[in-house]
Amino acid sequence: MKKITSSVKLKVLLGLTIIGFFTHFQTLKFGLFGDDWLAIYVYTSQDVSGGFFGPLPGILKYLTEYGAQVLMTGAFYSIFRHNYFYYYLISLLFKIAASFSIYLVVTKISGKKTNNLLPYLSAIFLLVGLTGIQTTDFIVQMGVFLAAAFSFLSIYLLINAIQSHSKIFLFLAL
Repeated sequence: MKKITSSVKLKVLLGLTIIGFFTHFQTLKFGLFGDDWLAIYVYTSQDVSGGFFGPLPGILKYLTEYGAQVLMTGAFYSIFRHNYFYYYLISLLFKIAASFSIYLVVTKISGKKTNNLLPYLSAIFLLVGLTGIQTTDFIVQMGVFLAAAFSFLSIYLLINAIQSHSKIFLFLAL
């Protein structure tokens, strides 16, 4: 398996960040749309039968179909209110994190080739692809990007745990 140094990882992360901002900078000017306002309404609603803080305990609501979206969008609304730039900035950072974590996994499993472009192309494809912004703004997909980042990071740590027989990496992978 290929060993990548910290300086290479830092350069890739910096490169992905620059590419991400270059390709998505116009989206930082967007406003909120229907799904976002619905999530904010559900989060802030005091209606005990259908509001986010209704009869189900918090963790069960988070695990519902739109629970993560409602929780994240509502929490950001309580912090940033109508300054929409930060919603898109955080969503973009989550997308960059997902791209970087897929780079780590693909680098680990792609072999020892030093000129292997597959990890870079995989990360860039996820980053610049229109996944998450094709039908609605990508604030709605913010939880998906974060889940992808943690999932790929967990796979990366699991591969490290198997290769190094380290219980620390195995614990972190969980």
